[in-house]
Amino acid sequence: MLIFNYKSKKDLSENIGKPLNYTETSMFGPEYRANGVLVGSNRPYSTENKGREFFAEVTLKNNIIIKVNWKNFKYNQGGITYESWTQF
Repeated sequence: MLIFNYKSKKDLSENIGKPLNYTETSMFGPEYRANGVLVGSNRPYSTENKGREFFAEVTLKNNIIIKVNWKNFKYNQGGITYESWTQF
């Protein structure tokens, strides 16, 4: 999974129209593609990135962000419950 180097979902969505700032984490080869949908996250507790934890799908065309979707989670005592994707 790619690490998206953005402090928040809002920060990521404000960068639509710009190149993606990311870090590769796969030991099996690059995951980044100039065109298509990429899945990634910001994991501040495990990567020392600053900001909030989130997971997102980013659609790229010619290395430019054209769409951002992120997962909404509901936290409860039994763990994390998936709610929906939000599109920007």
